Amino acid sequence: MTENVTGGQIEMFRTLIAPERENRRSGTARVVGFFANGEPRVQFDNENTPRNKQYARNAAYEPEIGDRVFMQTAGGTYIIAFPIIYRG
Repeated sequence: MTENVTGGQIEMFRTLIAPERENRRSGTARVVGFFANGEPRVQFDNENTPRNKQYARNAAYEPEIGDRVFMQTAGGTYIIAFPIIYRG
């Protein structure tokens, strides 16, 4: 089960991870499957096909197909930071 993440937690995370990479923007994606080793495969919201790259992820998060996730820039790439939950 995932928990809600506050805006303050998002901002804190942004200030801690890769502030030097201003040209690459954080974004959102959806978990669309898994690689053979069990790591999630994501498709960014503004793209038509899933990425073939594996990204590091927050160890506390266990992804499931269909999860929307926040992709944070880190060291010239992205990490899967946390799930995004909307309970409108």
